[in-house]
Amino acid sequence: DADADSDTDAAPDGLPEGLVRRWISGIAVGDDVVLHYAATRPGPAGEPALDYLGMGVARLSPDGLHVARPGGDWRFFDRGDPAFGMALVQADHGVTTGYDYVFGIRGDAGTNRVYLARVPHGHADERDQYRFFTDSDGGRDAWSTDAVDAAPLFGAGPAGLSVSWNGFLQAFLAVYSVPVPGDTDTPDRIRVLARAARHPTGPWSTATPLFEVRGPAPPGRARLDTGAREHPQLSLYDGRILYVSVDGGAEGTAPRMWRVDLPETR
Repeated sequence: DADADSDTDAAPDGLPEGLVRRWISGIAVGDDVVLHYAATRPGPAGEPALDYLGMGVARLSPDGLHVARPGGDWRFFDRGDPAFGMALVQADHGVTTGYDYVFGIRGDAGTNRVYLARVPHGHADERDQYRFFTDSDGGRDAWSTDAVDAAPLFGAGPAGLSVSWNGFLQAFLAVYSVPVPGDTDTPDRIRVLARAARHPTGPWSTATPLFEVRGPAPPGRARLDTGAREHPQLSLYDGRILYVSVDGGAEGTAPRMWRVDLPETR
């Protein structure tokens, strides 16, 4: 994954003046990195809210940053589409050969759901190469060229997630968080959950709670850089021991890292 500071310089990429670009995820393509970013507009002075305007894609090459503009616009996915790019599975597994799988979250009538797209590896900055999983016939070949046909995989939280291959489970592992509002006797909490599937298209297991931490729900309407994410590059024993970062605090607060020991099987 690739994270960077917010960038409000619109000159090289054509973003409207005043928008903030937040890098969400990235995938390596040779010497380049293809990056997904969320574009937001800051709220009025004194308000933490951010107005989410859509998702874009850029390619970082040795000669600089190249922002893709399909049809002359920076948007790959509009504010009404799932925010594809929240999590990526690179085409380096036997079941995902040739394609990068791109996960997105969209709030549907108060419920945040996860959707799936795929794109040939190395072509994630070409909008017409994306296909969206519809599950219309119950099989893994149910793909559409139109994002409106995408079917939800499972319910998740309003912020980011991670999806990665776990060798210990021999399955893909999705990790995310949901806010748990407190009351007069209990502070606000963030609950971290996981689901597993043999293939990115599913079927995905029911949610398994991993742990809870104290913390408020992220402020604003487009804090896509917050949430819970598992970091497979830090895992131990082929994924039996996980490291999960949780970011749901105030602006500028560093994410917290937690260790999760999965139970051994005998």
